[in-house]
Amino acid sequence: MTVPPQPPQPSPQDRRRRFAEAHEVEAEVLEYGHPEATAASRSVFDVSTAVVLIPWAFVITILFAVVTPRFETIFRDFGTKLPTITVLLLQGSRVFLNDYGWVVVWAAAIGLPFAVAPLRRPERGRRRRSFAIAITILLCGATVALGVIALYAPMISLIQSVSGGSKK
Repeated sequence: MTVPPQPPQPSPQDRRRRFAEAHEVEAEVLEYGHPEATAASRSVFDVSTAVVLIPWAFVITILFAVVTPRFETIFRDFGTKLPTITVLLLQGSRVFLNDYGWVVVWAAAIGLPFAVAPLRRPERGRRRRSFAIAITILLCGATVALGVIALYAPMISLIQSVSGGSKK
């Protein structure tokens, strides 16, 4: 008994063309992940950039609008000269709250993903998402770490001045 020959398998381009004809869409739209994708098939919003910027904007907002103003009242009672990093953080908080700095931060966090999307290659995948998540963790962690250092540096210098400083 002989097995009948198998019909030739259509190429991926033929399958895409047939699908496009059957569903009345352009074949270029189906080639989104393909390196030669057209500009019309690219995304309008870059999710990876949003994944990085929106949590960072949230951390900046909490640091500048909630945490720093509470510490500012404590620092007024110290009566000592504050470290430069603390002064910069306090000034940044005042700009953020009083001079519409929060508008700039949130406009950048929401607007940059739209601005970056046309410039990106149409790649997808886990690697890009993993990289975005890693950058988010590093950026938010560095912001929190600098905030903690800036807010606790005056307390360390106050403790040293009250205890008599370091003896050498």
